[in-house]
Amino acid sequence: MTYSPARMGLLACFALILGCGGSGPETGTLDGQVLLKGAPYSKPAELAIISMETGQAATAPLDAEGRFQFAGKIVVGNYTAYLTPAKPKENAEQPMSVTIDTSVPDQYWNEATSPLKITIKQGNNSETLNLE
Repeated sequence: MTYSPARMGLLACFALILGCGGSGPETGTLDGQVLLKGAPYSKPAELAIISMETGQAATAPLDAEGRFQFAGKIVVGNYTAYLTPAKPKENAEQPMSVTIDTSVPDQYWNEATSPLKITIKQGNNSETLNLE
């Protein structure tokens, strides 16, 4: 079986097209700590981030020292951060009431009013967010 130059060129084009698939968007990781007036925020809550440009969002629970670590990768870009009430545990025997901690100013509980801005860059990102 012989191959013409045109057929070889066509095969080369297909190989390039198949081999040039994008590797996806650049991503980073995010961890850090939430402080309330300079002290670790220790009440049950989650930190949420949302990109107002793409709508991409993620949440991470806060531990007793206000620390957080987002699971997985986050697409690089600009995000607004805000608090959300802690999610009830899946295996909880009793329903958990959802409350918003009034010691935190209202603006931090809403993505539309939160002044907290985070820029995710490729690689590891660490942020300390101080709620005033």
